Amino acid sequence: MTIRRHTVPTQVRALAEDQVEVTISTSALVRQDGLVLVPQGCRLDDYRRNPIILFNHDPEAPIGRAIAISADVNKISARVQFAPSGISAKADEIRGLVKAGVISAASIVFDYDPADAEWIDPRDTGAGKRVNKWTLHECSFVAVPADPGALVTARALAAAPALTLAHYAAASREKLYQADQSLAQQYWRVRRPA
Repeated sequence: MTIRRHTVPTQVRALAEDQVEVTISTSALVRQDGLVLVPQGCRLDDYRRNPIILFNHDPEAPIGRAIAISADVNKISARVQFAPSGISAKADEIRGLVKAGVISAASIVFDYDPADAEWIDPRDTGAGKRVNKWTLHECSFVAVPADPGALVTARALAAAPALTLAHYAAASREKLYQADQSLAQQYWRVRRPA
């Protein structure tokens, strides 16, 4: 068995104040280690028994738990719930950095049997290997991703103010008024005698 760390940028969706949703692994080639991890080949049973989330793979810095995890054709996603506020200064710090968008990468620790890996292109060994079966052991938030192609999609820093129909109507009236004024000014510039 070979144990590797695999880092990918995350995609975070707006959730509760103490939660984020993260893509922890994608089927994109990770150039740092030359492996493509097939998401549907991931064995999640061991991880589901202890779905710990760390910071920088430090076992002394647990910051939360993956309360839901799923795999599809392109990615493995997890809903992370941070430790309750005030329990861990490190968890509070990392929650703030993730919610603010300062930290937006995840890294996993996994292992695989080299017999379950195949060359992506047998004629070009530099193209990397596809790992068809692998086991997830741990997930961490990290600062530096290996694959810069995955992007953060949304975060919930605070509740947005509720906009009512009246707000939209007022904004629309203001835009219409400004557009009318602009057209009137253009009209009179053209019509004025020289």
